[in-house]
Amino acid sequence: KAGALLLEIDAQDYREMVMRAEAALASAQLTLATEQARAAQAERDWKALSSDQPSALAMRRPQLAHAQAEVRAAQAEVSRARRELSKTRISAPYDLMISETHVDLEQYVQAGTSLARVFGTRSAEIRLPVTDEDMDRLGMSTRTAQPLRPNQMPVVRLSATISGHTHFWQGSVVRSE
Repeated sequence: KAGALLLEIDAQDYREMVMRAEAALASAQLTLATEQARAAQAERDWKALSSDQPSALAMRRPQLAHAQAEVRAAQAEVSRARRELSKTRISAPYDLMISETHVDLEQYVQAGTSLARVFGTRSAEIRLPVTDEDMDRLGMSTRTAQPLRPNQMPVVRLSATISGHTHFWQGSVVRSE
């Protein structure tokens, strides 16, 4: 079913990557707070000592800009680490069946490795032999010269008995050969 867990990659290394990124972000935020306090103190000191226009360096603007950039970079790293962690659990994006698996328990995989082959179960195409008489009953006479357009193809009801239970499906003819 859609949302079901298909496979999970050991996430310990990725959780540690998130923790290191969060620690780097906290450090960058501390540096920014310290730099903001120093810039505020530099502005107060300048105003107390001089009426001249201060330079950007005296007001610690480059240091403040650098600290802000470091916080943004650390935030991006946290975001990337969390995104990588979220990729350790692979869930079904839609109702599907697995036709092939290419990995096994405890196997090491690299990025880009094919893990499985799946197919959706929302719809299926089946081929059925149909007699000329059945074609006539469906309104698809083999004797007519004009082929039916797609919107004129008949709707059909299929049934099958599986494990003693009869199942029914609604379908439509999409082409004839």
